[in-house]
Amino acid sequence: MEIKAYIEGIIRGWWLLGLAVVLSFGIGSSIASHQTSQYTASTSILINDTLPANIAFPSGIVQIGTPVSYQSLVASPAIFHTIIKTYPGLTSSDLNKAVTVETDTTNQFL
Repeated sequence: MEIKAYIEGIIRGWWLLGLAVVLSFGIGSSIASHQTSQYTASTSILINDTLPANIAFPSGIVQIGTPVSYQSLVASPAIFHTIIKTYPGLTSSDLNKAVTVETDTTNQFL
């Protein structure tokens, strides 16, 4: 008999239960729409360093390798070949004599 009384009470007050659900949904969505989203991110920049061995997927790490000398980059045979294709009158020995590379120690670029 007690269970039947509980069921009858719920049936009579179904509108109150429905109203509570609707109000809860409305208040919750209103609060959620007025909150600002917060995002965080982090990164590490490694200059002339190796990645740690225990990192399988380095998603937040940027590795930058800077050359010790720019002489090997500027005066490389591949660069000279590109210049010779553009200017056919030049030879590799002419470029070796004409191209000089000096390092500016007063500035640092990243």
